[in-house]
Amino acid sequence: LPGFQVRQLSYSTMQSRAIKAFHLHYAQSELWFVPPECRLLVGLLDVRKDSATLGTSMRFVMGDGLARYLVIPNGVAHGAANLGDSVAQIIYVLNRQFSADPAASDEKRLPWDILGASFWEMERG
Repeated sequence: LPGFQVRQLSYSTMQSRAIKAFHLHYAQSELWFVPPECRLLVGLLDVRKDSATLGTSMRFVMGDGLARYLVIPNGVAHGAANLGDSVAQIIYVLNRQFSADPAASDEKRLPWDILGASFWEMERG
């Protein structure tokens, strides 16, 4: 990706039916990859003050038989719910190294249900 410098590569797992949401970074962008054998419902919420899409949310499934990646710009809150019956994996690349020091951390949290608890429910039909 033009202008994206890799500073950290991470691997994470999510238990079946777990929800990890919402968090955002003001200075860091991310690149996510979910293996095709996993199935994650991904949620995004644009909270960038100067964005034409401020307040816009979207949800979509990653994995589920497809190998795709997702770029999450800084200022876009994001999270995921594991829709599968087994542990899911996420590989993510950061353009800024994570710091656990609260004074240096770029990770901010929003309520998991800021868009309503039903946001994370699987739609049937």
